[in-house]
Amino acid sequence: SDFERHFFEEDVEGIKQYSSRKNHFNRFVPVSRWLLQYKRSKLVRDVMLGITLAFVIAPKAMAHALLANVNAEHGVYTALFSTLTYGILGTFDP
Repeated sequence: SDFERHFFEEDVEGIKQYSSRKNHFNRFVPVSRWLLQYKRSKLVRDVMLGITLAFVIAPKAMAHALLANVNAEHGVYTALFSTLTYGILGTFDP
């Protein structure tokens, strides 16, 4: 039917789009797509957001680590590492 053919053709185009190594890398590391298009005018806002996020996450992460009977530093490292990982692997639509 036309309905099935429409969706099948979209799937084939999607597969062709991600067939090259560069596109494959860009698919799994989205920061490589948008980092070159990042506007410097947003840098101050993003740095302020990062500092605010650190002030909110750090005490919470330390408390969770102490509840888990590990050193508080482990909670802070975990929170910072997971946030940085999301920043690299997360998507961004300008």
